[in-house]
Amino acid sequence: MLLYYLGLAPVLKNAAYQASSQEASVAQLADVERRLAGAATGAADYARHLREAQHVFRDDIVDNTRLTIWNKVGCARSRVLAMWLCSSAVWTMECMYT
Repeated sequence: MLLYYLGLAPVLKNAAYQASSQEASVAQLADVERRLAGAATGAADYARHLREAQHVFRDDIVDNTRLTIWNKVGCARSRVLAMWLCSSAVWTMECMYT
């Protein structure tokens, strides 16, 4: 039990934190995209600010996804599971930037 608290518990807490941060960034990105779609054509500064925020939230999502999957790979005991998690991380990053 001591080994769990010393070794695995911090990794799982970090993975849970990254996952919740990722969910928050996804919600904020959806809100920014909704505001950007409804922005008036005359508000160029506001639209520019929203596009910058959109890029920041998208980068946060990619970083949080990478860190969450990295923590899960660290906990994975199976080589096949680790390979699947790494390939899903690559697929997620490719989808975000295409």
